[in-house]
Amino acid sequence: VGVSKVNGNVIFLPAAGYSHDTEIIDKGSYGGYWTSTVNSVNSYNAYVFIFYDHQISGFNYYRSDGRSVRAVLN
Repeated sequence: VGVSKVNGNVIFLPAAGYSHDTEIIDKGSYGGYWTSTVNSVNSYNAYVFIFYDHQISGFNYYRSDGRSVRAVLN
């Protein structure tokens, strides 16, 4: 759960795991959500916001890997 510093709204991002081939890996302990940023050097990769084992970080992965997407309403 994250809380906005601007307006106090709360967001819940489930630890949905990720897919590799046909397998779901680390469901319940890993959350990886695509950002809208594509790697400028290698367009096959894009950046992912990750939380796992009480750590938060960002990485870039192959865009063909299965990560979650958070819907945004405008």
